[in-house]
Amino acid sequence: MNILFVGHGSNNDEYNQIYYIFISEIQKINRGKTALLLLSNGCDKLSSITDTFPKNEEIILIPLMVANGSHVTSEIFGDNKKSLIFILKEKGYKVLPYKKSLLECILSKNLHQKIWEEFL
Repeated sequence: MNILFVGHGSNNDEYNQIYYIFISEIQKINRGKTALLLLSNGCDKLSSITDTFPKNEEIILIPLMVANGSHVTSEIFGDNKKSLIFILKEKGYKVLPYKKSLLECILSKNLHQKIWEEFL
């Protein structure tokens, strides 16, 4: 499974360490490629992300947001040319959106189990 996690991030990289630890742990169990994009870094970092995944492959797009606010509904999954899902589709990827917030996952099951159940 190719997975792109999208987090809010911070301009202070010290606060971003938790994202890197999380991605490191997911990479240990995911057989596909795993990448992270932090919105605080902007979509200029998207080129390094798209280099991770071969063109025309499926990417599961997962927001790492506690609740689904404007970052999720507009910047990640929005119906506009600046949204991440639009940009990835324009680059030739088949994007599988995972639109549940972290709180939704915690309230039902853990994130890892929910993703595998939904996409496998």
